[in-house]
Amino acid sequence: MSFKVIRITEDKIYLGDEQGSFTIVPKDDLSYDELKIGDMVDYYQSDEGSLIVPVTNSTFRRRNDSVKVKKNRVGWIVLSVVLFIVFVVGLFIVFNNSSEGSNSISDMLSRLNVEKDTDKTNYQEVDYDKWNHDQLEEYTKVKISGTVIQESEEDSSYILRVAKDNDHSKIVYVEIDKKDYDNVIAEDDIVTIYGLAMGRTTYETIFHSSVTLPYMQGLIYEVHTEETEENFVTKELYNSDGLKIEQIKNGTLRFYNNSSQKVRVRPESIDVEGQKLNEYSLDLREELQPGQFVDGDINDSEGLLKAGKVINIILKVTNDDYEEITQINISVKLEKDIVN
Repeated sequence: MSFKVIRITEDKIYLGDEQGSFTIVPKDDLSYDELKIGDMVDYYQSDEGSLIVPVTNSTFRRRNDSVKVKKNRVGWIVLSVVLFIVFVVGLFIVFNNSSEGSNSISDMLSRLNVEKDTDKTNYQEVDYDKWNHDQLEEYTKVKISGTVIQESEEDSSYILRVAKDNDHSKIVYVEIDKKDYDNVIAEDDIVTIYGLAMGRTTYETIFHSSVTLPYMQGLIYEVHTEETEENFVTKELYNSDGLKIEQIKNGTLRFYNNSSQKVRVRPESIDVEGQKLNEYSLDLREELQPGQFVDGDINDSEGLLKAGKVINIILKVTNDDYEEITQINISVKLEKDIVN
């Protein structure tokens, strides 16, 4: 039977067939030459061993770099050639005519009863080195933010290479099914992606070298552009005695002085759900004349300002003689990550 290679991990190869099911082949059973995602192969199995025979798309001939079995190799190779001549052309045509996406990772997860979780707060940041050394459990719900350095389209999915935290030494290979691809993602976009850690994957570059990267199945994503900020609904956080504060963007506050006197405002403290930020910035002007307003962006260097988190801010307001007028306590819920 003909299969398509839909995934390669450190110790397994996933083969999808024309009926939408898949077979997992342990690498321990076989001795491999080069195989890559998307290859068409024949797969045979018996009590004496296993055999994978890669198939060239153009000539339907067995490639010279066929994957050889450890046991009884000669007999198996003769058998595979005979079976190949009889069956492979018909099976290849049927497989190519199967419905798009039938062997997608999303369908594979569905057959494994792994459901898509739309609650972004259930996804977590993970250690890149641990992931890159294949020490992260498969199907862990993960979240990454960073810059898209490469994007491409395949039959049933979009492939991204994302520089996690904008660090080009921490590249993650992300696959997003077309059924989950809502908005266009382009190179150099800043994105936050929520999905499942799927171990590591190896792909071939345009220079014909192999690269192995942490592999993620993206389920939900955000593209951080000015357009998405324009759709933000302004929220009033405080309004008393001529002083008003609004949240005008995800991480931006606007402070109005509608009182009759000049005021000074400065942040006293900021915490994220009880965890105090030691290093942060909230750029509010020291002095505000009556009728003035100022915008302040919230930033931190600790990476705690994530989607779904609640930020608690204490602002101290004084008059021109630095006498305290009031202390304002506000809470801000982030709709998406703040990427510094």
